[in-house]
Amino acid sequence: MFMNIKHKGTAILFAVLFNITAFSQNFSITDYLLQGSLSKDNVMNVTETISVDFYEPSHGLYREIPLFFEAKRTVNGKEKLVYYKTQVKNIDTYDENVSIDSSSDYLTMKLGRADTVFTGNKTYKISYQVIIPDDRIKEDDFIFYSVLGPDWKCSIQNFNFELNLEKPLSKGTKVILYSGSLGKEINTLDVAYSFDSTSIKGAAKNIPPKNAITIFANLPQGYFENPYKTPTFFAWLFAIASVITTLTVLLYGFKSHHKKIVQTVEFYPPKGINSADVGFIIDNSAQDIDVLSLIPLWADQGYLTIEEVNNKKGKLDYLVLNKVKPLEKEAGFAANTLFNALFEKGDRRELKNLDNSFITSLDASKSLLRDKFTGDKRLYKGSGKALGLVFLESIMCGAFIATTSQNGIFANLPLGMFACFILMFFGTIRMQSVYSKNFKKSHLIPTIIFSVVFIGFLSIILLISKESSIIPEQVLFGVSYLAALSMFFSDKLIQMTDYNVEITGKLLGLKEFIKVAELPKLKMLVDENPDYFYNILPYAMVFGLTEKWTKQFKSLNLKNPSWYKTSSVTPFDAIYLNRTLYNGIANPVSAVRAAQAAQKAASHAAAGSSHSGGGFSGGGAGGGGGGSW
Repeated sequence: MFMNIKHKGTAILFAVLFNITAFSQNFSITDYLLQGSLSKDNVMNVTETISVDFYEPSHGLYREIPLFFEAKRTVNGKEKLVYYKTQVKNIDTYDENVSIDSSSDYLTMKLGRADTVFTGNKTYKISYQVIIPDDRIKEDDFIFYSVLGPDWKCSIQNFNFELNLEKPLSKGTKVILYSGSLGKEINTLDVAYSFDSTSIKGAAKNIPPKNAITIFANLPQGYFENPYKTPTFFAWLFAIASVITTLTVLLYGFKSHHKKIVQTVEFYPPKGINSADVGFIIDNSAQDIDVLSLIPLWADQGYLTIEEVNNKKGKLDYLVLNKVKPLEKEAGFAANTLFNALFEKGDRRELKNLDNSFITSLDASKSLLRDKFTGDKRLYKGSGKALGLVFLESIMCGAFIATTSQNGIFANLPLGMFACFILMFFGTIRMQSVYSKNFKKSHLIPTIIFSVVFIGFLSIILLISKESSIIPEQVLFGVSYLAALSMFFSDKLIQMTDYNVEITGKLLGLKEFIKVAELPKLKMLVDENPDYFYNILPYAMVFGLTEKWTKQFKSLNLKNPSWYKTSSVTPFDAIYLNRTLYNGIANPVSAVRAAQAAQKAASHAAAGSSHSGGGFSGGGAGGGGGGSW
């Protein structure tokens, strides 16, 4: 009981406040006459005569007209809400000073001057055209027009309207009038109206603020003979451009020749290729572990030594690198950049509490790896052409979708941009797959899942676009899906060079041996070269096979290398060395990366009235409202 009283009291309070606000406007409209003429092309020529009484000093009146409306239409026996974009043109204010501001949804006319205020009565006369587009419905045509919009902020004492029709209504046509607050589906204001075959008239008195009057009539198909339609030129232009680009991608893809990689039996890496190089060749990019693998490689080659610093419990605290000799320039810019960053402050470097400066050098080293593989040693050809075609095709298809709406040349711009993005993203992913397919596990299942999601998103975009498409839906779907097909073939545009084919065959052989090496063969290699395990360990790191590599040496008695010093009581073996190297080298870098990511996330965290329509009062073309300023 108490809750009911409380809710009723709250409702009454809000009603009182609303009425106080509504009627506290500093003006009212004493007389409002709307005269309209509807052409057979569905263009409404409007003249409004508005007499206003300003209670307080004001600059003048502003008039706001929506540039859109929604209508409930029956299509194939099903009701649907159809969105339309209108245009307002040929504005005339009959010598009254006016400034016009047009956004995507509203046109606003401000009548009066900013340097002048007045009180009392003033009459405004304005005329304009509302261009209503083709309804896109095959079943019938319709009139749906708000002679009075729901956005007037004052009361209206006398309102009269008269609409003349250039083309007579057929016998039996019923004109319905809705009035009242926005959304009312009855004549709430009891507006008196009448109609015949060539005109619709009506009048009302004492209309409260925020009330509308809308007329509606179903008409036979073809009543409007030549309604406005968005030009199809741009849609067809981009459709043709998209198809041409698609065919170009497919042609290049089918014509490209890809040499077969021959995997050879290898026990050592190719000459002149260090572990960081291998990490880059694997996927045409560099990760932290790729360049960090150079540290044990340099130790094995005699450029530095590694020693453990243990905590009180005898477990690893951090590693220390001791420089033995400088790195030769022939090692390359990437290697020298990292080596110099490690020993920029002396010949001893503790791998703990690394700073952002070191991470910057590490990233520079990763970027410089690409420079080694140019000219005769470049790994791929056609990458630039592939990227250009993928981007061009994505843009053309996106522009095509953006220009297919009946509601305006670029009314579908957000859909077009989204389509462009997902096409570009998928095409780029397909291109990137070329670089890693030789060394990585099969990506068949993830590729299928990703492809289904990609086609799903594109289909949703096309279904939304279809609702207002100015071109046949077969063309809309055909052009777009053809573009999607070309993205599947974008990887065919990139070819491995002869150098890459040869080097990849050798690296695949080495990777396979690291993975499945048999004990007798390992014993033979260790007998020939006691440091064989340490020679190959950096390469196992970039292949992601250190666990397999170290386990295969579990039964072999490896000697502690001269470059590694430990005071741990834990027995030394391959597994122990692998674990301490990873924890001592990779973990400090990961800690800095995590701290940077957290700081960036914290930085980003710190930085950082509706209208409806369709068969009811306040819907339809025209309408809007206004107020004083």
